[in-house]
Amino acid sequence: QTPGAGCAQVHQGGLLQTSEVQASALALVQTRVVTVSASTMNGDDVPPAVGQSPAFADHSPPPPAKVEGPGDEPPMRVGRLTKFVVKNPGIVSCAIFLLTVILSASGIFAIIATSEDALDAIGFGEYRVQGDPLTLQNAAFSEVVADRFVPGDDEDDEDDEDDPDDPNRRELVRSQRVDSLTIVYEDLGDDENMLTEEHVADIVRVEGALLDTRWDEFCRLEYKEGKDKVKKDPDASKDARCASPNSILQYLFEGKKAHKKQCEEGYCFLSKDSLGSCGTFIDWGTFPCRSKVYSWRDGELAKKSNWGKILKEQLCDDSFSRDFILDKEAVCKKAISKHLRSSYTLGGPLSGFKNTDEEGQSQIGGVLGTADSYGTEMAAAMSSSVDEVSATSSRARTYVSMPSGDKDVNVLYFSFTTGRIFETLLSDTYLASASVVFVFCYIWSNVGSLFLAFAGIFEIIASLPLALFFWRVVLQQTKVEILQFLTVYLILCIGSDDIFVFMDSWKESKTAGPRVSDSIETRLVFTYKQAVNAMFTTTMTTVLSLVTTSFSSIPAISTFGIFAALVVIWDFLLVCSWFPAMVVFYATYIERASCSKWCCACFPCCRVSPEPEAGEKPEERRIVVWLRETLAPLIFRYRYACIAVAMVGVISMGATFGALFKLAEDLPNNFVPENPSSVFNDIQDDSFFVPEDWKYQVSVAYGLDVEEPITYQPDGQISPTTDRESELRFVPLNLNKNLQEKLVKDCNRARRDEDLVSKKESYCLLNDLKEWAGDDFPFEDEAELRKGLDKFYDSSEYSWLTANFSDYTTKTGFVADGDEGIKVYFVSYNTTIPPEANSGPNVLLPYFNQWEAYAEDCATDCFHMTTGGEGPASWVLFRIFQQLFREVGITVVASLLLAFVVLVMTTRNWIVSIYVVFTILCIIVCVFGSVVSRGFEIGVQECIYIALTIGLSVDCTRAAQRSGCAD
Repeated sequence: QTPGAGCAQVHQGGLLQTSEVQASALALVQTRVVTVSASTMNGDDVPPAVGQSPAFADHSPPPPAKVEGPGDEPPMRVGRLTKFVVKNPGIVSCAIFLLTVILSASGIFAIIATSEDALDAIGFGEYRVQGDPLTLQNAAFSEVVADRFVPGDDEDDEDDEDDPDDPNRRELVRSQRVDSLTIVYEDLGDDENMLTEEHVADIVRVEGALLDTRWDEFCRLEYKEGKDKVKKDPDASKDARCASPNSILQYLFEGKKAHKKQCEEGYCFLSKDSLGSCGTFIDWGTFPCRSKVYSWRDGELAKKSNWGKILKEQLCDDSFSRDFILDKEAVCKKAISKHLRSSYTLGGPLSGFKNTDEEGQSQIGGVLGTADSYGTEMAAAMSSSVDEVSATSSRARTYVSMPSGDKDVNVLYFSFTTGRIFETLLSDTYLASASVVFVFCYIWSNVGSLFLAFAGIFEIIASLPLALFFWRVVLQQTKVEILQFLTVYLILCIGSDDIFVFMDSWKESKTAGPRVSDSIETRLVFTYKQAVNAMFTTTMTTVLSLVTTSFSSIPAISTFGIFAALVVIWDFLLVCSWFPAMVVFYATYIERASCSKWCCACFPCCRVSPEPEAGEKPEERRIVVWLRETLAPLIFRYRYACIAVAMVGVISMGATFGALFKLAEDLPNNFVPENPSSVFNDIQDDSFFVPEDWKYQVSVAYGLDVEEPITYQPDGQISPTTDRESELRFVPLNLNKNLQEKLVKDCNRARRDEDLVSKKESYCLLNDLKEWAGDDFPFEDEAELRKGLDKFYDSSEYSWLTANFSDYTTKTGFVADGDEGIKVYFVSYNTTIPPEANSGPNVLLPYFNQWEAYAEDCATDCFHMTTGGEGPASWVLFRIFQQLFREVGITVVASLLLAFVVLVMTTRNWIVSIYVVFTILCIIVCVFGSVVSRGFEIGVQECIYIALTIGLSVDCTRAAQRSGCAD
């Protein structure tokens, strides 16, 4: 190329040059998939040559560029490495293959060796903002509640063994809940009633299949009265029995004699000494004269005409069981309920283990544990029985809302033990496999070789385990996060793109004149100079865009950015090493061999280009000819119309984005709405009982460092683990008389503020203590305060508080400092945050600011934290979205700046680089305009896609700019 002469190429037989007009048209259509050869012009102002499009006929060409003739060109220099690769392509490719296999296996085995089961190696995304005071305050308050002083704790000699954080604590065999199987039934018929004889028979079939498994060996156990605290007796579990499930069958199958016998044996909700009223004033089987170990198989199904009476007397008077089993619209007297719910509980630790945290209990885990584990057996039994009666099958990916044949019931269930989450991940992996097959076929059809298609798809897929090796062995990361699985689709796109760039340059080397096409060595040098430069630019822009996300303070985003960048880098290394060796091997040993022609007879897509005659150029691909001869002239002829249409599209998408743009106010769902798992959750949230008069609660804590109330031991993980060692950071509280009074005033101040607290509803221990102690409050010092609190805990007033407010002890209290001191004091309030509120900044920000103002006037340093409520509103989620939207703007600007720098460095033309960046902005506007037009909100995942959009946009625009010979 000569500066100012447009594009020029020197070929054997003369000078081929392109007018500036032609170069402009070609720049619009040439992409990295095709390389358009220059049209032949004779340099004079004459009609277009044969094959030239009429679109360019009216434009006179510029004077010929002055270039040196082909005879003056020096021979192409071939390095030693290139000679070695061309001479030994088989050795090079085998060496790279073996190294890839070894590194990949090392990464996979490292994960297996350090993970107890399959799901143990998968992280489900940590979205909390790391190092943020709100995140630390939330974690610290959880520690405070766990460490709070509970009256009577110091009276038990086995106190240390009851510590839930003590790894050496002892627990009764299978006395703790480790998981539960929850089953939801839905009637799809016109009657909308599950309480019919046919439907109850279906329930019996499903739950009976569960009990026919080894349920007795893994259920949670109930112990006889008096033996439920004997932890060191190896025979303590000898008489223990499976705890009763929560199921409608427990009531429809009557067994008064069984209830009586089991209660008298010591398995009753009442103590043995209080059974006098049972059987006289209260029927056996009616709470509390009800056995804790009764199973519906111990009784007989009552007559249908008695179901309403049974439910009214035995179930509907027990609000907890009624709300769990029957839906909100149920009518007990008539035995009508469209939905029913059952729950069966699994217990731990297993026999021979001290507690549920002790490792080695994987035999309970189904897909999560060993192949012969109970979870696998339970999953098989549930799958078989559910498929017999349910319109939505157990493995369906889409919920069925209408009866299917004679099946007019839906049975939806969930348990971690059955491994259904892992099965869902595997099924999505199968979808990824379909993508791999499609990309393989597309590569095959474009490169024209089955052999190279296999080589290319191997290079793409191998980049994933190689990145995993670096992730696990080098970076020492123990978890693979859910978002990292998205890199499969990303690298299929980028990897195949790189292959096309390399192959197009390789094919172009055939027509580049004898200086290039004389040998495979010179062709490889030419291809490297053409392709690797382009691939490096696009790879760097994509990697830099991903790296910008790695600086996010949200671990789920950071881990994705780092891992995806590693995958792209490994793919680039393989396409520059493995794939060229395979191309040389193919060209040397396969392309012209008879076996290749035989193979092509069986596979039409596997074609071999015909050998050109002497002086004849190789045949061009049809797509290249069509782009040059048809599409390029058409675009050039209507170039202004094309620009106008494009800008109208961009402006329209921008307007759509501005009108429909909405920030997400909750974390993304794990499943799409039509997935049975989503419907399972929706039915439980919408159809079953939730408290109607609940309120969001905010707790205020005194005695901890406000900015950094808790510290963690570093574990080297980008996405921190939940079992990190932590330590609370206390500040001296010194609860003297003055501070006691001020803390009481803090609570009264919040109660009076109608913008903060709903109806003066609060949990304030010192205020309740003052009301009880009268003139004795405030106490002289902390030691006297502790004595006063001990007396208050023994009073009838405190008993009334804990009896009428079940969560009183978790909403207000203190962390003891020895026997006489107090480290932390905390209180809670029912707030004015509306129940329908979510965590979006637009909704929560006013309430958050009000509590911030309250905390600034506290008697001593304090912080506030949302700690209760049935809805999604939370200060922690609120901060996640605040940080997310702040970072997305930084990511966009940083990615565009980095892309601009890379483009300027590679093109040495800042005007073209500005054009490219402007194009990227237009692409982003169009992409997200179309996203919001489909009803999507801009949330966590969408913000990740912004970075990918920038990287891939640079990829494509840089390829178009390079192919257009734009100086």
